[in-house]
Amino acid sequence: RTYHFNIPLDEKVKGLAVAVLQQVEIVKVLYKGADIIILDEPTGTMDPITKTIIAKSVIRARETLGETFIVVSHDMDFILNCSDRAAFMKGGKVISIGKPDEVLEEFAMEPVPEGE
Repeated sequence: RTYHFNIPLDEKVKGLAVAVLQQVEIVKVLYKGADIIILDEPTGTMDPITKTIIAKSVIRARETLGETFIVVSHDMDFILNCSDRAAFMKGGKVISIGKPDEVLEEFAMEPVPEGE
């Protein structure tokens, strides 16, 4: 199988950047044959270029391998770039589900609580 990640195979794990280590973990899950991959804040330590690489890799894995990804993230750009559906949660409850741009538009209309 080809996973479309850019991982230097000649480096020791200790020498890999955090973003590359995250890619390695995703590939390990794909290799094990998981039907659903859950990514919890996958872009928290990534620069914009690496975020784009990960987003493209997620899209390719979804399209070529038929994998389902559930991404938990506060990074709305990442959600817009690699998701075909999104859910907005508030207070532990799903408020909206739909196309990412539509859900984010609803999110933008949410009032900001006082003191924030």
